[in-house]
Amino acid sequence: MTLAQFPVQLSSAHAARGFVRREVAGFSESMVEATLLLVSELVTNAVLHARSSVSVEVKHLRRGVRVEVTDTSPLPPVLLPRSDTAGGMALVDAVSTRWGVTAIPNGKTVWFEVDSA
Repeated sequence: MTLAQFPVQLSSAHAARGFVRREVAGFSESMVEATLLLVSELVTNAVLHARSSVSVEVKHLRRGVRVEVTDTSPLPPVLLPRSDTAGGMALVDAVSTRWGVTAIPNGKTVWFEVDSA
């Protein structure tokens, strides 16, 4: 388990990708790319919609990786219907093995898991 903090800046998505890339370096390229795509989406959402600093935690699982993105907004993300151009939580839903939201006293944690190929 490794944790990093990022400020309320759009550049935090890039910094979070670099952090996560180092943490998942031993996995398959497809798994790494999926994980980086999803962490970028969740960090960007936190910065834009929650207007919050963000913590990103990476946990290695037996069959893959779990990434948790925590911000200070209590509002859960909205899963809109999928489309060919959908981003946001529809992207997280389509690419991750599983995902969810955990309410915490001062915000929420949005997490996803990607299984190794």
